[in-house]
Amino acid sequence: MTNEELYIARVLFINRMLKTDGDGFQQLFWQVMSAKHGSDFVAIRPQGTFGDGGNDGYLSAEGHYFQVYGPVAPAEKVTEAASKLVGDFEKLKAFWNKSIPIRSYSFVFNDKYHGTFTKIAEALAKIEKDNPGVRCRPFTAGQMEDAFLTLTATDMNGIIGFLPDPTKIINIDYGILRDVISYIMNSPISSFATRLGDLPELDDKIQLNELCTGWGDIIRAGARQTGHVDTYFSKNSGFMKQQLKTHLVGLYQHARDGWRDKPAIPTGTQLADFVFLAFRNDLLPPNATQAVQAAVDVLIGYYFEACDVFDPHAAKDSPSASP
Repeated sequence: MTNEELYIARVLFINRMLKTDGDGFQQLFWQVMSAKHGSDFVAIRPQGTFGDGGNDGYLSAEGHYFQVYGPVAPAEKVTEAASKLVGDFEKLKAFWNKSIPIRSYSFVFNDKYHGTFTKIAEALAKIEKDNPGVRCRPFTAGQMEDAFLTLTATDMNGIIGFLPDPTKIINIDYGILRDVISYIMNSPISSFATRLGDLPELDDKIQLNELCTGWGDIIRAGARQTGHVDTYFSKNSGFMKQQLKTHLVGLYQHARDGWRDKPAIPTGTQLADFVFLAFRNDLLPPNATQAVQAAVDVLIGYYFEACDVFDPHAAKDSPSASP
């Protein structure tokens, strides 16, 4: 599948994830896991008074068990979810551990992209501590999306229906960028402490890229707020992080190569400064506000620091190489 098709598939899958609760969420989980693992994954349906024994599905060869919970309002059911996962694990030990020893236990919680809640993480950590040799982890909406995006086009179509023609949809790459910018703009200012103090590695990269003081100040200010970007990626699939990096590298390459042959750069002005300006402008939508620009600068700070876009050590003709 093309990147455009994957992006559309992701949007359709997220829409289904956000609208699915209860048994519907469990059915969706079964569909994804069966498509990904084939007969290695066994879905368990409740049976009479026995129920499911705390087991909604498992990978027998790995001793990996899954318990699924998809409440309508996940943020309001955190305490209930934490209690449920503990009780289900005790059932799992009593009914399943003798036949297939438990090596991994995943609590599949439709967090609807809010991220793992503290009480759930703490309950799983305690189970892991009390049961040496058993790995306990949350399985979130973002992780389910990651599993979905590894499937074949046929299997994806079986879950979300047939994809529309991506050639008839405009600005797919900008859709990815817009999602992240919107998240940063709407993040509470208190959700992360500003990174204070010196940023020596970042300073070195700014100097290596021969950027002026003004651009350096903007990059540093953005980099001090990149905890918001980390949180966005922690709640979403790995696909988004890779696609956004690819998109930004493409924009940077276009800005860099577009300026290489322009002779009208004033004497004493660095080519790198013009490239940075063009790159930054390409990230801004038409009629962008100051708030959008501030969010874009946070994103630039994140990728600049990671050396994923402006890379002074990359081969000269590589997409991310500095001008």
